[in-house]
Amino acid sequence: MGTLRHPTPRELDLLEALASQPTMSDVADAMFLSQRQTRRLIGDLVDRMGVTSSRAAVGVAVGRGSIGEPASCIERTRECHGP
Repeated sequence: MGTLRHPTPRELDLLEALASQPTMSDVADAMFLSQRQTRRLIGDLVDRMGVTSSRAAVGVAVGRGSIGEPASCIERTRECHGP
Protein backbone atom coordinates (compact mmCIF):
# COMPACT_ATOMS: atom_id res chain seq x y z
CA MET A 1 0.00 0.00 0.00
CA GLY A 2 1.18 3.50 -0.76
CA THR A 3 0.24 7.04 0.04
CA LEU A 4 -1.43 9.27 -2.52
CA ARG A 5 0.32 12.63 -2.40
CA HIS A 6 -1.23 14.48 -5.35
CA PRO A 7 -4.29 12.90 -6.95
CA THR A 8 -4.40 13.13 -10.71
CA PRO A 9 -7.37 14.92 -12.28
CA ARG A 10 -8.81 11.52 -13.22
CA GLU A 11 -8.42 10.26 -9.64
CA LEU A 12 -10.15 13.39 -8.35
CA ASP A 13 -13.00 12.76 -10.80
CA LEU A 14 -13.26 9.20 -9.53
CA LEU A 15 -13.26 10.31 -5.87
CA GLU A 16 -15.93 12.92 -6.59
CA ALA A 17 -18.05 10.34 -8.43
CA LEU A 18 -17.66 7.92 -5.51
CA ALA A 19 -18.76 10.67 -3.13
CA SER A 20 -21.77 11.75 -5.15
CA GLN A 21 -23.11 8.65 -6.89
CA PRO A 22 -25.21 6.09 -4.99
CA THR A 23 -24.23 2.94 -6.91
CA MET A 24 -21.23 1.46 -8.69
CA SER A 25 -23.24 1.56 -11.91
CA ASP A 26 -23.79 5.31 -11.44
CA VAL A 27 -20.09 5.85 -10.71
CA ALA A 28 -19.18 3.93 -13.87
CA ASP A 29 -21.67 5.96 -15.92
CA ALA A 30 -20.32 9.23 -14.50
CA MET A 31 -16.78 8.16 -15.42
CA PHE A 32 -17.83 6.86 -18.90
CA LEU A 33 -16.36 3.46 -18.04
CA SER A 34 -17.57 -0.09 -17.66
CA GLN A 35 -18.24 -1.33 -14.14
CA ARG A 36 -15.25 -3.66 -14.47
CA GLN A 37 -12.92 -0.80 -15.39
CA THR A 38 -14.35 1.30 -12.59
CA ARG A 39 -13.80 -1.44 -10.00
CA ARG A 40 -10.20 -1.83 -11.17
CA LEU A 41 -9.55 1.91 -10.96
CA ILE A 42 -11.09 2.07 -7.50
CA GLY A 43 -8.96 -0.86 -6.35
CA ASP A 44 -5.81 0.82 -7.68
CA LEU A 45 -6.73 4.12 -6.03
CA VAL A 46 -7.56 2.48 -2.70
CA ASP A 47 -4.17 0.71 -2.76
CA ARG A 48 -2.31 3.91 -3.63
CA MET A 49 -4.03 5.80 -0.83
CA GLY A 50 -3.24 3.09 1.71
CA VAL A 51 -6.86 2.62 2.77
CA THR A 52 -9.13 -0.41 2.76
CA SER A 53 -12.26 0.82 0.97
CA SER A 54 -13.61 3.37 -1.47
CA ARG A 55 -15.55 4.99 1.37
CA ALA A 56 -12.29 5.43 3.31
CA ALA A 57 -10.63 6.90 0.20
CA VAL A 58 -13.42 9.48 -0.08
CA GLY A 59 -13.05 10.27 3.62
CA VAL A 60 -9.32 10.84 3.26
CA ALA A 61 -9.83 13.01 0.16
CA VAL A 62 -12.46 15.12 1.95
CA GLY A 63 -10.23 15.41 5.00
CA ARG A 64 -7.32 16.62 2.87
CA GLY A 65 -9.52 19.10 1.05
CA SER A 66 -8.94 17.35 -2.29
CA ILE A 67 -12.69 17.10 -2.89
CA GLY A 68 -15.72 18.70 -1.30
CA GLU A 69 -17.81 17.01 1.33
CA PRO A 70 -20.51 14.79 -0.21
CA ALA A 71 -23.94 16.46 -0.34
CA SER A 72 -25.46 13.62 1.68
CA CYS A 73 -23.13 14.44 4.59
CA ILE A 74 -23.88 18.15 4.33
CA GLU A 75 -27.63 17.48 4.41
CA ARG A 76 -27.27 15.16 7.42
CA THR A 77 -25.25 17.82 9.24
CA ARG A 78 -27.94 20.42 8.61
CA GLU A 79 -30.61 18.04 9.86
CA CYS A 80 -28.64 17.42 13.04
CA HIS A 81 -27.17 20.86 13.68
CA GLY A 82 -29.35 23.34 11.79
CA PRO A 83 -28.22 25.70 8.98
